[in-house]
Amino acid sequence: MRWKLSGYLERHGLNANQVAVTAGLSPNTVYPMVRGVARRVDLRSLERVMTALVGLTGEEVRLDDLLEFEQVAAEPAAWQRLAGIYDVPGLPVDAAINHDKYLDEMIAEEHTAIVQASGARLDPA
Repeated sequence: MRWKLSGYLERHGLNANQVAVTAGLSPNTVYPMVRGVARRVDLRSLERVMTALVGLTGEEVRLDDLLEFEQVAAEPAAWQRLAGIYDVPGLPVDAAINHDKYLDEMIAEEHTAIVQASGARLDPA
């Protein structure tokens, strides 16, 4: 899912604080939605944001005005590649030879992909 709330507010000359005040929500609830980083949103909060937008714009607000479904192509997980379940280019012919190294690389790659997909910041360890 991808948030479109920021663009909606911009098109209507609104800001996150106006929405938060009108919706009776904390700015800490609304700002992550506007920045596109909110991952777990209470449905009641989303309903209050939409109701506030109707009041502020005088227009009907639909869920797809605020959110967009973005299908992500599924890639096999590291363990699936290692097990050879998928035909993946670059998979070592004999993964058992370098099993530990290969597994560590695949897990690190999977972790990086998950962190990037979540929008979180990747801090060096």
